[in-house]
Amino acid sequence: MKKILVIIGNHSPEPSSVANCTEPLINELSSRGYEIDIITDRKKVEVLNYESNGEINIYRFDNNFNVSFDLLNKLTKLKLGRLLTFLTRFFSLILKICYFIRYNIFTLEKQTSGWYVKDILKMCLELHKIKKYDSVISVSLPFKSHYIAKKLVSMVDDSSLKWFVYEYDPFGYNKLLSKSTIKKFLRLKREYKVFERCNYIFLTPELYHFYMKTPFSIFKDKFISMPFANIQKFTYEEEKIDIKLDSKNINCVFTGTLYQEIRNPKYAIEMFGNLDTNIQLIFLSNITQEAVNGANEVKSNVSFYPMQPRNKAKNILAKSDILVNIGNTVEFQIPGKIFEYISTGKPIVHFSKFPGDPSLKYLERYPLVLIIEEWKGNFEQQAKRLKSFCEKYKGVSIEYKEVINSLKGLDGDSVSRIFVDTITTLLEED
Repeated sequence: MKKILVIIGNHSPEPSSVANCTEPLINELSSRGYEIDIITDRKKVEVLNYESNGEINIYRFDNNFNVSFDLLNKLTKLKLGRLLTFLTRFFSLILKICYFIRYNIFTLEKQTSGWYVKDILKMCLELHKIKKYDSVISVSLPFKSHYIAKKLVSMVDDSSLKWFVYEYDPFGYNKLLSKSTIKKFLRLKREYKVFERCNYIFLTPELYHFYMKTPFSIFKDKFISMPFANIQKFTYEEEKIDIKLDSKNINCVFTGTLYQEIRNPKYAIEMFGNLDTNIQLIFLSNITQEAVNGANEVKSNVSFYPMQPRNKAKNILAKSDILVNIGNTVEFQIPGKIFEYISTGKPIVHFSKFPGDPSLKYLERYPLVLIIEEWKGNFEQQAKRLKSFCEKYKGVSIEYKEVINSLKGLDGDSVSRIFVDTITTLLEED
């Protein structure tokens, strides 16, 4: 039995988009007889440090920044009397400021600043001594997964231990990270060293084509283009949701992370605001109404809610009429959630930012989609198209079989099989 160590941030119990995209690959490796150990981070004190389903073992290491904030937030909610409550909140605020300075000011990657490499490396070395892994797979973002894998492979210094890098997003060229020229140079340098040391590099098709136009193209012999693997039959466990979806309305839902720079929803907010009030746009996201729109008034048919736990978000998607996606402004990063949207079989409205939008080549093959081309203008005409689409396709959906027929070869099962076949072949090489 081949043994693989997977190093990935934000894996569970509330996975990130990257973790969601990687899960089908890990499950396929396990189902094909590979023994899998996962190294990931822990953000909340109630989450277990270790758990196993008998086939996949998960080892979690504290992200001290997140765990500290979690503890302080829990402390401030205790009922301690007026004076003690005031003092607790005051000193918690001071500590949070100190933690923020400690973990965020000088780091290249804020989200993993509290993830201590030394502790993780110690566990990885102990596990390798016992299990003798055949390969290490490190997944990003976060990039620190690769940094840890590089340290591990260098310390083991065994040519039989193969290291596979899997990148969904770039590190050096990432526009969401610091714009400092010095920090960008340091990120590119660190990414270069990872590519230089690893054996193979799995990339999304979009990132593959982008890297071929950059100095990283010198590693093209290591590059392997691999589509997203998360077009899968849409399943969830029924649970109560707190967000009211009135069946008399046409409920259009966006769920996921928004960014001011590369995934801005202002155009969508303005367009929905010009529609009838029975066509509702509901955001389940990290951005508040004030952050998106400032002091400008948002119409009553647009509402904002916090990010929801994964299964609860799936319940909301299942009960919605139309799914809304906000496209990226960069050619090499694609929102992984569009594949989960596609999996539902529900109608999708996609707000495209520019002609080179990487989501278009997938969404244009999907039968129930409306593309709003923001760069073309024609606001009133496109708003009419949006209104007509919402009214026509409320309550309409297609079966999963039709979904996979429209995107042949891109369903999660097919992609996962290709991935595991590739891993198997490369591990059998001398």
